[in-house]
Amino acid sequence: MSRMQAIIKICDKITEKVGHTFAWLAIPIACLVFYEVISRRVFNDPHMWALDVCTLIYAAHFMMVGPYGLLKGAHVNIDTIYVLMSKRMQASFDLAGYILFFIPYFIIFIIAGYDLAFESIEMGERTVTGMQFIVPIEKILIPLSAFFMLIAGISQVLRCLHILISGKEVEI
Repeated sequence: MSRMQAIIKICDKITEKVGHTFAWLAIPIACLVFYEVISRRVFNDPHMWALDVCTLIYAAHFMMVGPYGLLKGAHVNIDTIYVLMSKRMQASFDLAGYILFFIPYFIIFIIAGYDLAFESIEMGERTVTGMQFIVPIEKILIPLSAFFMLIAGISQVLRCLHILISGKEVEI
């Protein structure tokens, strides 16, 4: 196994582990929504905190499984012309997109997210409705999810380079 393949394998393992771990957050989201619907519709006893909690858990779920979606090719593509191109041409376009847009965006996202999280921790930011849930935990996930997305992006960049160099997709 080449060094490039080893790095791709490490990035993919990290991405899969994070994705599989945070995918489990769908269960408490579903349970909370079910609880709130029954509480609201059957017992006429809505809870103000339920929307906050559900939103915070869903945000963590959404942010942290994004890299897994990139790894598995689950993000939306417009394939009208792309599918007509050769593998090398596709890899060239993908590589350009990752280098010009993806990597700089997520580096900025990490830096700005870090500042946002640090500021939130300093001021002890909390939600304004219902129970006082701690928001900084959620804001810490912003730069963290951007970091994991960057790891998944590095794997994709290396895959593109491998195709451009060898003409074949990476086998791991």
